[in-house]
Amino acid sequence: MNMKNLEISENLESVSERLQAKSSATNLDFGHKKQIEMIGNAPCLDTAIRLFKCASPLVRTYKFVFSSDVGTSPGFSVNRKFSKTAAVRSLFSTEKVFVVDEVTLREMSQGESKFRIDYSISLDNQALSYLEPFFEQKRSKIPADMIEVFEFISRPEVFVDPQPYMDENIQNLDSNEKILKIKKKLRSYEILRTLDLEALRVDNIVRTTLSDKKLEENTQKLTAVMFQKRRDKRATVPMGMRYILIYCQLLKMISIQMKSPQRSTHHKILDYLEFCHHELKALSFREISIAKKYFDEGNNFRFFKDIQKNRERLFEAINGMVWDLWHVRQLEENMVRGSRGKVRYFFPAILTFDKGLNEVMDLHPLKSIAFNASLKDTIPFYEGSFIMDIADADLQKASEIQHYFEREQVSWRELERNEKKRHKTEKVYMEKLLVNLEQELEKASGIKKPETLSIWYMSNDNSRISKKSAKNY
Repeated sequence: MNMKNLEISENLESVSERLQAKSSATNLDFGHKKQIEMIGNAPCLDTAIRLFKCASPLVRTYKFVFSSDVGTSPGFSVNRKFSKTAAVRSLFSTEKVFVVDEVTLREMSQGESKFRIDYSISLDNQALSYLEPFFEQKRSKIPADMIEVFEFISRPEVFVDPQPYMDENIQNLDSNEKILKIKKKLRSYEILRTLDLEALRVDNIVRTTLSDKKLEENTQKLTAVMFQKRRDKRATVPMGMRYILIYCQLLKMISIQMKSPQRSTHHKILDYLEFCHHELKALSFREISIAKKYFDEGNNFRFFKDIQKNRERLFEAINGMVWDLWHVRQLEENMVRGSRGKVRYFFPAILTFDKGLNEVMDLHPLKSIAFNASLKDTIPFYEGSFIMDIADADLQKASEIQHYFEREQVSWRELERNEKKRHKTEKVYMEKLLVNLEQELEKASGIKKPETLSIWYMSNDNSRISKKSAKNY
């Protein structure tokens, strides 16, 4: 029984892109998907290369990056642990990667391939919260593990970016008070991006190399980028769809666990897959893996440590979890966005102090990833035997799970999504589904969702900004 042969079409990122695509031309047919899957899941690099060379012209427009002990070093976007909780997390488990694409293979056949790469390490919100209090303080007051992080960030060859904070907060550009808070945070990010290494080592102070004028200028530029993105529905609509898809999946798995915590993991997994198939009409590797671990361990899974019945701020905690998973997906998308022009490959990573997020990323590191910048398509393949892992190596359980990945089921889900897209009903459908899931969790948890906690991306006009605010900032 082939347990992995149809996972390819159900990547959450690909689903989001298909739902937002302007043309059906971006959709691969089953044969092309199968070719990409065979390359991405190839047992060794030699096989992957042979399969790529034999693939159709459309498939050969994709680039493949494989986790590998040989090949290209992705700069500082590799896994790195500091002495305590901080860690840099890459999409891959190895320190090197092997790339496969038409241009690189052609150059290699002629001797060697030399190409430009780029990388960036995103700072998650928790990282900034940990580091910000130590600005302008003497080193003697800074814990040793924080010094490690500051020294790493301050290295001239290390580049960090504030994308997670900016993406989370473009929804808050609706009042001067919120904008001032955002600017303060962006200023802190600019300080971290431009740390004075000599001042850190000699004077024991964490400060920027920029003048006050330049620091303010850079902060204003970052704020302007947020305003621009907020107005651009080509950016906010896919962002919102990804948020909603992840949010719905978390709501459902939490409701299942709270209703019947003693029920077998396998039956809870089947319930979850039924929901994803019939109601969400999309399946996702990572979220299914997260559900499996959550159903096995409950609140002992650190990512869900704040998810308990009758616990205040339950929905606020879920919102934070959604953003964590959102940023992991964004790392995958960033490989596409950054790998353009003269940069053949871009390698993203994230710096985090969140142990729960580290556990999530440890569940299934990437075995490989395929992407096409022109089609805006990203298809990840994870290490391990996915269905057998979810089924605890039980063939009967695996057969029941495999049902949801058979060609007929995949085709039905895709047809349903395309129908909603064609009739422009996906937004209304997702709004109703989201409300039903929130009500289901309210009943299971005994906690009402606060009225002040709104899903901004579901509003009728998510690009509306005060003209006065935009002009001032």
